[in-house]
Amino acid sequence: MSRAYRIAVEESLTRIIKAHDGVKSKVDMLPVLGKEDMNNILAQELEKDGFDREGDVCKKEEDGIVVTVDLGAREVEIKASKECEVEVKKTANAMVDRDHADIKKEEEKIKNKLCQELEKDVDKAQEQLQKEITDRLEKQVHQQLDKINAAATRATGSALKVKAAQMGEIKEISEGSNGQISIKVKV
Repeated sequence: MSRAYRIAVEESLTRIIKAHDGVKSKVDMLPVLGKEDMNNILAQELEKDGFDREGDVCKKEEDGIVVTVDLGAREVEIKASKECEVEVKKTANAMVDRDHADIKKEEEKIKNKLCQELEKDVDKAQEQLQKEITDRLEKQVHQQLDKINAAATRATGSALKVKAAQMGEIKEISEGSNGQISIKVKV
């Protein structure tokens, strides 16, 4: 009479997973003044919106989103990233006939199968984290680009006022709510 053994194997896996996503776009501005002057005016407008300036780069982090404006290249990059630790565990049981099976070999088979399943679980967690980051970025991209475009519009308006003052005596300035500016200059 043969005896059966029950084998129970428990495996766990801990990993640090990371996900990131980002987009780049151009910042459009009319070249009303020289490039350096335009960059400085744009930087001042961005600083009013909470950006920190370091050289030719303005940067801010908001709700886990990092927004970077390269003034020289007139590019904006919006990035989101997240890192977290994932721990997954699995247990498996099997019955083996003591007389007809190598218990260590059977245990190793079960362990290998569990490890493959754990790797799949970590991959699923990685995919979920990536989806979460991409979704968060998608929700913020348009809002952040709108803010930067508004700063660029204000900077262009400021540059127009400086240029008008260089051309002659400003008699009248009227500004519309949509960023339109009308300047009367006596030359």
